[in-house]
Amino acid sequence: MKWNASVASGPRPAAIGVWEVSVLAMNADDASKTFSQSFRYDGTTVSDLQSQVAACIQQADPQAMLTFGTGLGGGLLTSAQLTAMQPFVDPTQTDAANVAALNTANVANPTPAAQVPQPMTTEGLFALLLPQEQFNLASCANAGTIRSDIRAGDRQAVGLWAAGLAQGSAPLISPDSLTKVNSYLGAMVADPNWPAQVSRASIEIGRAATFADVAQIRSQPA
Repeated sequence: MKWNASVASGPRPAAIGVWEVSVLAMNADDASKTFSQSFRYDGTTVSDLQSQVAACIQQADPQAMLTFGTGLGGGLLTSAQLTAMQPFVDPTQTDAANVAALNTANVANPTPAAQVPQPMTTEGLFALLLPQEQFNLASCANAGTIRSDIRAGDRQAVGLWAAGLAQGSAPLISPDSLTKVNSYLGAMVADPNWPAQVSRASIEIGRAATFADVAQIRSQPA
């Protein structure tokens, strides 16, 4: 039978190089069949850990064929990720301290802020209009609908309203004001939600670091 195994490490004992490992395996053909076991591991490589996990599973199924998945702990790091992360794991600190440090947002974000449409507000749009145009817009029959579209952030609808207000024999806004409104609607700004600082883990592995990650990094030669 084929089993899918996930591995996670918990808080390590005081001895460096020894940690508690939890194994959870599920039968690939029958999800109701599961197996779990915890043990203390002091090997030096990921392959050693996989061998010990396999031995655990084979206690439940001597014919087991094992596939290591990405469940508990986020899965095994790639060689490139290990190389990138290893300098940032302090061997003198606990796993908990290292996980916390790797997940702390204290590194300059290397990804530039994306450009997004600038926030659209009623006040911002009205400020583009002449006083008489502001009065015309506020008193027109569609004023409530236009305000609703602005609050909803519907730029397309607001642009169509502006174009309509500038048309006809007695336009409510001038062509110059229409140009200003269209420029306002199309303006882009740096994403205000862009974080100036991010975590080391998010940069190197694209997610939060786990105890399992730190355990795997510690198992690599210095």
